[in-house]
Amino acid sequence: MKNKDLDWIENIEPIIHFENLVFNPHPNGLGGVQATGKFPTNGKWYSVVGGGVGLYGDGVTTFEVWGDGMDDPIGYLTKDEVEEWLLEMQS
Repeated sequence: MKNKDLDWIENIEPIIHFENLVFNPHPNGLGGVQATGKFPTNGKWYSVVGGGVGLYGDGVTTFEVWGDGMDDPIGYLTKDEVEEWLLEMQS
């Protein structure tokens, strides 16, 4: 879900949305997917995972997120909740 109020600012610096994430096989070898990167707005890193053994989300409708400044990941977020988290992390 893209916030149309953010369209004007994306012309200045790109904003990462859930729909922009590129999921690859998770490197733990136990299944699942992972999308990682750094936000262009502030350089903070992020990780969105799910679907594998030991991951807190099914990788289809729920996901686990973790990023710069977090002690622990947050699990079982919906796509919309991941979108909110991504926007918060970029501010």
